[in-house]
Amino acid sequence: MIKKVFVLFLCLSFILSGCNVQNAETSMSLENKKLEIFCLEGANISYALIAFREKFPEVRLSVEKFKTSTEMEDVLINRINTKQAPDIVIFDFSTTLDFEKLAQKKAFYPLTNFVKDDVDFTSEKYLSAAVEVFQSNEEQYFLPFSFMPIINYSPRSLMESLQISQGETTLEEYFHAVQNHAEENTDDSYTLSFFRLFQVFGAVDIPIVPLLLSVADIDIAEEMNSPNFKEKLKLVIDFSRLIELQDQKAKNAYDTNWSFVNWKNTFAISHSYYDMATDISGYISAYQSYFKEEVEYFMLPTLEDAQKSSCLLSSWGSILADCENPKLAYDFLRCVMDNYEVRFQQNTSMWFTPVSKEKMFENIELYKSRSWMMKDGTVVHPIPDSVAENIIELYHSVTALHFPNPKFENFIATEFYDYFQGISEYDVCYEKFLNKMNLYHEE
Repeated sequence: MIKKVFVLFLCLSFILSGCNVQNAETSMSLENKKLEIFCLEGANISYALIAFREKFPEVRLSVEKFKTSTEMEDVLINRINTKQAPDIVIFDFSTTLDFEKLAQKKAFYPLTNFVKDDVDFTSEKYLSAAVEVFQSNEEQYFLPFSFMPIINYSPRSLMESLQISQGETTLEEYFHAVQNHAEENTDDSYTLSFFRLFQVFGAVDIPIVPLLLSVADIDIAEEMNSPNFKEKLKLVIDFSRLIELQDQKAKNAYDTNWSFVNWKNTFAISHSYYDMATDISGYISAYQSYFKEEVEYFMLPTLEDAQKSSCLLSSWGSILADCENPKLAYDFLRCVMDNYEVRFQQNTSMWFTPVSKEKMFENIELYKSRSWMMKDGTVVHPIPDSVAENIIELYHSVTALHFPNPKFENFIATEFYDYFQGISEYDVCYEKFLNKMNLYHEE
């Protein structure tokens, strides 16, 4: 019996020592490993850094922050060309790069196999549109963190009189309703049809063209030779032109006498900033003081289906092709996905609607259970269950996410300039735009 116990003790000692050796080897394998990360100063990664350091305390993280995307991406391209690229880059909607073209040139490390082996990367945990494969040359090169829907706030009585209803009104119908309202009130300097509050106050500059292209669910590179592309693009360009004119009208009203604005007849105040839960819960309260009645909100749907939405990616991350520790880098990107903080009271410079369902629903539950105060002093009361359920429905209605493409946006701005100014017809500018696009694809 004593011999058996002794043998068992020796076996256990061997097994335990083996575990210690394995743990030691794992720890040693991570020693002297580091990840260099590029991001903007406003990148929402504080909680991801904490989570990653708790999981991998042996790994050194070096984070270099930049004020603008232009500054960061100039350094990035130089570092790529000199074979000194960082391991990870966190991009956002202000990117100056054609991300997909860079991916085709193998600038980024493919994540396809990591994603296939990742049992937690599912539509149960993340927005379905976020887990669909975003591929270039049959490889996935990034992980999405957040996106930007366009949510508009209006006097409820005005929306009811125009019979505008979520899930029934198409994007084209909504555009024509705004257009008619603007034409009817052209000479009234204080009746606004559709303006972006943060643009008027200068708080943030988000170009409208990429937002509307994504909302319309238009992929220019894939669709430019399709039969109905011309008309789809025209709607986006006409709508963006109308919004920019209305933004300017609102700025003029703000500079002269903001108190004169006819809020009761304001068609829509538009938002794409903040996350959906914070935005809706806050502004259905805040705008009651403007409209002097109940506030209706409407999230712009796609062109093809009034019950579906498509949005612009606002932040995502990639691993550079020469990264020495790509699996560790992938683990960091996953930490950002899972720890993208969205609460209004946080001191994060930039945050949008997260692809993480846990973060999204956690936020909704927070706003159901407590009052809070906006920066301007507006008290926001807990949202009722009906609003919470509606926010979840809107969240799940997002079926597609799109990259911003500054190259395409620049082509639209330059080739359609004469159309914007009323100098040339749309068809003339459209042909110039197609020629520019074809030349770009041949580069």
